[in-house]
Amino acid sequence: MVAKSPPDGYTLLLVSAAHVINPAMIKKLPYDSIRDFAPISVVADVPTAFAIHPTLPVKNVKEFIALAKARPGQLNYSTAGRGTVGHLSAELLSSIAQIKMVHIAYKGTGQSITDLIAGHVQLQFSSMPAVINHARAGRLRLLAQTGEKRSAAAKDVPTMLESGVKGFVVSSGFGLLAPAGTPRPVIDRVHGALLKALAEPNVRNNLSGQGADPVGNTPEAYDAFNKAEIAKWIKVARGAGIDPE
Repeated sequence: MVAKSPPDGYTLLLVSAAHVINPAMIKKLPYDSIRDFAPISVVADVPTAFAIHPTLPVKNVKEFIALAKARPGQLNYSTAGRGTVGHLSAELLSSIAQIKMVHIAYKGTGQSITDLIAGHVQLQFSSMPAVINHARAGRLRLLAQTGEKRSAAAKDVPTMLESGVKGFVVSSGFGLLAPAGTPRPVIDRVHGALLKALAEPNVRNNLSGQGADPVGNTPEAYDAFNKAEIAKWIKVARGAGIDPE
């Protein structure tokens, strides 16, 4: 709907990581993820958390990889469904660390986390806001987070890079798009309003407290981010033998 809307700045689209994953998972999208939209900015980056059930006998990513290599095909990870950030994050780890895990796909985040807490599955890659309170309460253990730097909401949790997994960065960037052809002065006006909102202390604190890091970058930087992420997830999906449907 947004791709076909008038490029006047009155119809905007807030997207999640699904926007950059869809080209890898869906054969025929009814729009082009790059050409049909004008990027405005990444609003917030929500790092993915590597969460495990507390009974799993590991304290860090290095120990987890060693355990997974010792138990190939015996560790189950839950996700909110096929083609989600959690699914492809686990496949990315499997590829880099050369381990084999079993994917248990649910129909949504809620039940997948409930079963992780119950111990029916052993691990999950999930958005930080979805699991951080469970980790604080001791129901889950966070081994790592996947951003380039540590989230303000979990400063004591190392990144995957710090944990020794080279090249492992997963960003769930929530971004703002307009229809392609939106005049630059209109883009700039919306961009300026967004930056003003993100500068509000209550907005920043609310986002950071939930594990979402406010961003507010340039349209050019957001465009480069989208292109790089689409290429990355296509490569990960193909490497894992996941064909688009």
